[in-house]
Amino acid sequence: MLGEVRDYLKRRGSATKGEISSYLGSSEQATELALKYWINKGRIRIITPPCGSCDGCPGARELYEWLEPAG
Repeated sequence: MLGEVRDYLKRRGSATKGEISSYLGSSEQATELALKYWINKGRIRIITPPCGSCDGCPGARELYEWLEPAG
């Protein structure tokens, strides 16, 4: 599953947890564990895009973005 999450985000650039779960056919809890693994490795960051009327709010959707290694 870790490789599938990596490959999906590398292709898409970014996606929500729900989009990733749906693509993989897995639960959001299982997807969250895989995302946390890559976040802890420094390969994924969480982006909270603004809703359009302000600079951000707690209800905004979180996007997970794949980060390529520097260098």
